[in-house]
Amino acid sequence: MSIESLVGTWLLDGSISVSSDIAQEPGGVHDDRIKSGLRGSGEELVDSVAPASGLTLTIEENGFFTEEKEGEPEVKWFDTDGVLTPQVVPFSGVVKTHRSGVFLQADDIPSWAAPTNRYSVILRYDDGDTTISDQIYRVDDKLVRTVNVVTDEAYLDRTVIVYSRL
Repeated sequence: MSIESLVGTWLLDGSISVSSDIAQEPGGVHDDRIKSGLRGSGEELVDSVAPASGLTLTIEENGFFTEEKEGEPEVKWFDTDGVLTPQVVPFSGVVKTHRSGVFLQADDIPSWAAPTNRYSVILRYDDGDTTISDQIYRVDDKLVRTVNVVTDEAYLDRTVIVYSRL
């Protein structure tokens, strides 16, 4: 997918978050299950989002993106330091394409958590304990953003954020 269909200003419609354990294999973690968790689109959750507002995502033709918030949007949020925060903390960065999808990478990631393409996705954050992928794609006229967070190679948090074009 190219970013042309994603370019524009998008307003938050709603979000939903789910958490689960990543099944452990006897003797260790199975990388395929982590990869699957980080690549999951969450598209099956789109129709279940709870209404929310107050967040704008703008994607430019040159591949850069910015976020702005108004008020306190109700979205489960992991900041650029990989920390679950009680409120949305907007950030900016670049949109990157990969054979497995289109991903957001934030600016100002600490060097020790520099994103990699480990697990065959472009990661937003990877400090060894917390790994975050931030994928965007279109479903009809909506922009869907799926933030997958794997913690300790054992727990998956998936937040699906749905936007409408401004």
